[in-house]
Amino acid sequence: MPYTSSTFYLSNAEYLQEKRRVSIEFSNLNDTKRISFTFIPFILIHNSLLKSPFLAFLKQNRLKSEKVFNGLKVFSFDFSVLKEINSLIENKGILLSPERQFLLLRNWSFFDEFEVNGEIKKKQLEGIPEIAFNFASGSLKENLSEMLVFSKQNTKEFLSKLILSNVLCTKLIDLPKSKSHILDSFIESVLFKNNFVLPKKQAKFDSGFVEKNRFKDLKKVDFSFVWPVLFSFPFYNLGFNSVNCSCCKPDSLNEKNILPSSLIEIKFLEEGIYFESTNSEFSSFFHSNSSGKEKRLKRKNEWNLHGIPLGPFFRNDVLRVPLNDAVRLVQEEKAVFLSDHNLSWFCRKKENFLSIELNELNKKIVFFDKKLTEIEKNSIKENGIGFSLFLDSSPEFNFFSEFVVLLKSIFSSTPFHLISLSFVFFDADLACAVRSVFSSVLLKFNEFSNLNSSKSFISSNNVLLDSDNPLKVISDFSKNQNLPVPELVV
Repeated sequence: MPYTSSTFYLSNAEYLQEKRRVSIEFSNLNDTKRISFTFIPFILIHNSLLKSPFLAFLKQNRLKSEKVFNGLKVFSFDFSVLKEINSLIENKGILLSPERQFLLLRNWSFFDEFEVNGEIKKKQLEGIPEIAFNFASGSLKENLSEMLVFSKQNTKEFLSKLILSNVLCTKLIDLPKSKSHILDSFIESVLFKNNFVLPKKQAKFDSGFVEKNRFKDLKKVDFSFVWPVLFSFPFYNLGFNSVNCSCCKPDSLNEKNILPSSLIEIKFLEEGIYFESTNSEFSSFFHSNSSGKEKRLKRKNEWNLHGIPLGPFFRNDVLRVPLNDAVRLVQEEKAVFLSDHNLSWFCRKKENFLSIELNELNKKIVFFDKKLTEIEKNSIKENGIGFSLFLDSSPEFNFFSEFVVLLKSIFSSTPFHLISLSFVFFDADLACAVRSVFSSVLLKFNEFSNLNSSKSFISSNNVLLDSDNPLKVISDFSKNQNLPVPELVV
């Protein structure tokens, strides 16, 4: 793509500790400009970590600090001091490299496009950055063209690193390796930008088990791209700072911001009631901690149930159950509502910062998808029926394709990462809210499809559908619930 003499790309960042400045390198194929900015790095520390050894160190070194939402921000020009602080608190603080801190706070990143002409103005990235690397001759575009000839796989891997560097605001040499660490890094950057402190936890083992499709003739309805939209404002608005907020506590069960994870007190009206809960965790907890295990297992086997039922319950028994279970039991006239509920809710007034970041990711996905469509249309116009061969070797098409793949991966995987025990910022309340929304939406789809001459089976976080017209069922459900359309995987 042609560029003007004032078009540059952010190619490097270095923290100059002795000068107490961050030097940013802007370059294009003809020129390089280095501009430095005063900057003081800092570490974010949760209130639970503000104990005697740390407070003594803070006082002894006379470090500047300021309070943030649920913790402390401690500054030091000497980055080694911040590392020492993090060591004192067992590396549980949020401490990013000085360069990454500076770029995140400016909303800049590596390979972003800028107008540098007296003032520095960030622009929308319209094409492959017009830059050259020290380890290769020629421009990035030329390098990609040559790489595509020899190995498309190697080209994809290189582009993936380049784009990940941009998305995570991290140097190429410092990129996380695994998908789990990539998602940790993404969410950590979101927390950092918003001065929201959570202590890092020791990640627990997560098997990563994925249920296999045992019903090969059925169609899989994939909700992966529905979840992040659904969790965002104005739907459920699920985030670290919006679940059980202080400003929107519901007054009754009729409030629209009550989460399915709420536990509702009910009284049973019949003898010997069993029921299958919509919440598998609640079922597991009840089964492990309540008498009647043999009866429940016997009923599961006799009735060929998917999960272990709850019960038996008898007339006038009182129990708190998940919201969806309570509503169904009351509708079936097997129970009545009481009043001692344990409610969970989400904020209706202010969009949470995780939702803002996910919505920004979605906007980028839409933008780059449009770029791909434009490139494809132009290729069809210029090359006719053989357009796909030209696209396969096009640096621009491959560049934007990889951008979309990576953004979609982070976008769709973030909700699942929030409920993973391997997540270093795992938050039980948020995870419970996320799981309950999974269950609630899948249950609604299950009920909707069964009412529309179809059958469906909930499988993990998706649905297996048996229908003569699955696309219509999916489309009608989305319209009925005002949700994005899930994908049909054939």
